[in-house]
Amino acid sequence: MQGATHILVGISLEKIFKKERMQPVLRFVVIAVLALFLHSVFDRIARITYHPPDARYHDPFWVGWHLIIYSLTIYMLVKYWRKYPIGITFSILPDFDWVILHGSKALLGEHPSWYQYGRIHEALHKITDNLPPFSLLHTHLPDNTDGKFGIVWEILLIVGLLLFIRWLDALAKTQDIRHKTQD
Repeated sequence: MQGATHILVGISLEKIFKKERMQPVLRFVVIAVLALFLHSVFDRIARITYHPPDARYHDPFWVGWHLIIYSLTIYMLVKYWRKYPIGITFSILPDFDWVILHGSKALLGEHPSWYQYGRIHEALHKITDNLPPFSLLHTHLPDNTDGKFGIVWEILLIVGLLLFIRWLDALAKTQDIRHKTQD
């Protein structure tokens, strides 16, 4: 899944587990654990999206899509980082695997001997892939990673998460109004 999708999941978690409802340490742990777990779940769902495993700088479609999605990711980071730091941090933390792997390859020409694969992803996927019903995601979803139509699925996920966040905001407003009228 792309960074923007993961960030929206992190924002959703922070909205669900509001500061007023939980002890700070418990809230931090719950959001962090769920964000990491959902990163893995959404990465498994990524099989249905356009998600080629290697960069395709020669392909205008790949470049265009990634310019759009990276711009959206940067926009979300700038706009929402201060308000939702826990959810955003832990929702995108596993993708630092790719920063290390791709960065070392670009700078050194090879991956460091101590980091040959996505270690964070591997650890998270071991959990997800052995936990029904999530274990079915990796094996039972169609693999559209090379199909350009797959961007439609990612767009639908992003729109769905945006609508979910709006619903959470509307629900919070309704609850605030109820609390004010009861006081």
